[in-house]
Order: sequence, then C-alpha cells, then structure tokens
Amino acid sequence: MNPLRESQLIETRRHFFGRTSTGIGTAALGSLLNPSLFGAEDPVEQVKKIAPKAKRVI
Repeated sequence: MNPLRESQLIETRRHFFGRTSTGIGTAALGSLLNPSLFGAEDPVEQVKKIAPKAKRVI
C-alpha cells in the first residue's frame, strides 16, 4: 500500500481534533496571559473611542 494513502487512512477525526485542540488551547492561554502579543486592545477602551450618535431617546 502507498505510504501516503496509509497515513491518510490513519488520520481520523478523533486524531485530528486531539492534535489541534492542543494548539488552540495554547493560543487561547497565551492570549489570556498576555493579550498585547496578539495586538488586542482592551474592550473597554474600544467602547470609549466610539462617539455617541443619538441626539434623543424616546
């Protein structure tokens, strides 16, 4: 059997999600520990920059 085809058969959905969950978890933990690494801005500061547009409220 072709080694490439054999490796494709071994790669199941369970293996795929098992491998990728580690990478996604690492990225999530990194963003929680240091948000400036990903260029994130504080959500409160983003809201403060938006100027109010409504003149009246019923």
